Amino acid sequence: MNQAYDLACQTLQNIGQLEVDREITARGVLQAAESGERNANKLCERAIHGLTAFDYRQQCA
Repeated sequence: MNQAYDLACQTLQNIGQLEVDREITARGVLQAAESGERNANKLCERAIHGLTAFDYRQQCA
């Protein structure tokens, strides 16, 4: 899960989504892992799916 979290944070940084809270990213990784997924790349994909600046603002509202 640590690898997936680091990969998700790096991916978000690379696409310019610096404002996405790391807690939201961690929560996404954990939720994906709770469903049984163990592949770091797939955990990353599921954790950041739909996380845009707009999505982030909606979650915080």
